[in-house]
Amino acid sequence: MPATRLLYLCSLPHSGSTLLSLFLGGHSRLVGLGGIERSVSVLASAEGGSLHCTCGQSATECPYWGEVSRRLPAGKKLPQIERYRLALEVFPQVFGPEAWPVDSSKHIEQLTELRTLPGLDLRAIHLIKDIRSNAISAIDRARRKKGNRRPGWLLAIENFHRWRRENGKIDTAVERLGIPAVRVGYEELCLKHEQVLAAIAAALHLPDEPLSLSLESSRSHLIVGNRMRAQSEKQQLRYDNRWFSRGEWLPAAVLFRSAMHYNARAVYGTGESTWSR
Repeated sequence: MPATRLLYLCSLPHSGSTLLSLFLGGHSRLVGLGGIERSVSVLASAEGGSLHCTCGQSATECPYWGEVSRRLPAGKKLPQIERYRLALEVFPQVFGPEAWPVDSSKHIEQLTELRTLPGLDLRAIHLIKDIRSNAISAIDRARRKKGNRRPGWLLAIENFHRWRRENGKIDTAVERLGIPAVRVGYEELCLKHEQVLAAIAAALHLPDEPLSLSLESSRSHLIVGNRMRAQSEKQQLRYDNRWFSRGEWLPAAVLFRSAMHYNARAVYGTGESTWSR
């Protein structure tokens, strides 16, 4: 495989990874692609012909995904790593060798396989949302989507435990695999986006240029999981302050003091939490 690059976004679900990848696509050297492996898999399926890209074209007419589609072997289901290899081979040929594809898959399991690809310059962003905001959001989703009526404080305790465990897994994975990574707090991204985006650009040794938060300027090509491009209310960075006026998270904060310390350090210390190797 020709030498190429990949910026992989790791996060828990509902942490803003798709939105971040779209905003990063505003940099001249970054192209958000959504979940790469899943996109190639869907592209090769019967659904592929109905997909549309955020560039405004159908998936088969998109300058990137259209080329990926044309190179997929007819009637043959590729293994996961081969789907990824194909997508990465096409990328520098379409966008140039200096560009970075941004994968917002989130899942750390793929990192182990990606680490085996020769010639791949792999970097990661660990996107992490405030544990209190995450808990309140999870409670409201459980009520709205699943009709869960258990006490909010109990749901918050479960969420605190899951949040700390899963974010710890991300830390462990990037450390074990030796992947250069930068941790980004979603709340800091909302409150001081220029500083956070500059830290990401610096970690990747990219040219210093202003990044617009307008999705119209994004060079992203998402064909899966891109509904927010058609939902204007979801196209803006918004600090979720519901936890300010709600107390379901308070008992969990007392029980999980170490998680609260980690939260303060990880979510609100973007500039200080870059790991360089």
